[in-house]
Amino acid sequence: AGKAAFLAKKDGTVAADDMWIQVGSTGGDVKLGRFEAADLFPLAQDTLVNHAGNVYGTNTLRGRKDGSQFHAAGTLNLSAGLSLELGVVENKTTAKGVRPVLSYLAGPLTARLGFEAGKYAPVGGASANDVRGVGATVGYDFGGFKLTGNIASGKTDAATRNNQNAFGVTMATGGLVVGLIAAKTEQAVGDLKVQTAYVSYSMPLFDIKGASWTP
Repeated sequence: AGKAAFLAKKDGTVAADDMWIQVGSTGGDVKLGRFEAADLFPLAQDTLVNHAGNVYGTNTLRGRKDGSQFHAAGTLNLSAGLSLELGVVENKTTAKGVRPVLSYLAGPLTARLGFEAGKYAPVGGASANDVRGVGATVGYDFGGFKLTGNIASGKTDAATRNNQNAFGVTMATGGLVVGLIAAKTEQAVGDLKVQTAYVSYSMPLFDIKGASWTP
C-alpha cells in the first residue's frame, strides 16, 4: 500500500502531509515515510485543539515532524484484535528514538498502551531534550454513544526534570463531541496547569457522499 497527500496553502505553496509506502501481509507489515503512528491520546473526529500551554500525550515521537526525518513502523499481528507496533524515528536535530504501542480491538472495545524513549528538539530549540513517557487510551462504544479515556505521563529534559501528566475524557454521540483534558507540568520555575474543554459537531457538506465539515 502507499499514500501521498499534499496541502495547498493560502500563500500559494504546497507541502506534503502524508507520504508513505507499506509492505507486508496479514501477519505483519513495515511502513516507511512521512506519517503518524498509533495515537496514544486521541481526540474524537481527529479534532485539532490548541491548548493554552503544554499538554503531553505520549505522542512526541509519533512521527511527521519534518521532511528530513527517517520514520519507520513495523506492526506484528499477534492474534485476532491484538497487534504490536514498533516505531523508530531518526533525525540529528529534531527527534530520535523508539515508540512501541500495543493495540487491542474487540467489538465495541478499543485499547492502546505504549511508551516512547529518545530525544526531541522543539521547533527553534537549541538542543534536543531527553524524552521518556508512557500512555494509554481506552474507548468503548455503547451503541450510538462512545466514551474514550486517555492518560499520559512523561519526563522531558533530564537536566531540569520536567514531569508531565495529562488526563482526558471524550464523549461522542452522532456528530457531537464533548471533551475535557487536564494537564500538569512540574517545572523548576513553578508548576504549569492547563485545563481544556472543547466541543465539535460534524455535519454533511452539501450532501456530497463522504464529505463533511466540523466546526
